Amino acid sequence: MIDLTYSRRLILEAELAEPPAARFVGAYQSAQQAALAVIAAAPGRARGRSDVWRLLTSAAPELAEWADFFSAVAPTVAAVQAGALVSERGAADLIRDAQGFMGDAVGWLRRREEILAEAG
Repeated sequence: MIDLTYSRRLILEAELAEPPAARFVGAYQSAQQAALAVIAAAPGRARGRSDVWRLLTSAAPELAEWADFFSAVAPTVAAVQAGALVSERGAADLIRDAQGFMGDAVGWLRRREEILAEAG
């Protein structure tokens, strides 16, 4: 299976980071890494210069709801990276969302492996 170690490390670091802005951005980066893992494992791999969330929708339509969610969060992440503040709750919510997405990404990757094993 595709290795999600880096994505998992990012979410753990986000949980421990201070201030909330660092947790918020770390959670988003963790979700991006999980999305990249799915894209890399997808049949026919979506390619191009599109953002990761559009590529995810193309590569794994069953994860499109997550892609839409994180795509909508991206401008807020950019603002936080530029110095905007985020609340403790906002950071905690995004960490929880990133963890939920990672769980779904792991499930998708496992199903993909099973399909390949059956076909192989």
